[in-house]
Amino acid sequence: MPLLINYKETQSAKEKYLKMGITSDIEIWLTIHGWKIRKLGLELDGKPLAELIRLDEKLLVVINEEEKKMLVLNDVECSDF
Repeated sequence: MPLLINYKETQSAKEKYLKMGITSDIEIWLTIHGWKIRKLGLELDGKPLAELIRLDEKLLVVINEEEKKMLVLNDVECSDF
């Protein structure tokens, strides 16, 4: 079953991270959850592909910037996330 990550952040989270210079919802989500992002310069159905990296974990995702969601293409268990 595909995993869909909704990275739209609340106004209170935005206010907190704006003070730190972090402005976009995706940057806030990455910071909160300890992920780094590496954009791959590729697209799938017109949407950018990226790799999320955290310690020894890597997730390949398609970013839907309009809906503020990421579709994880890896086969992962929700408990692993």
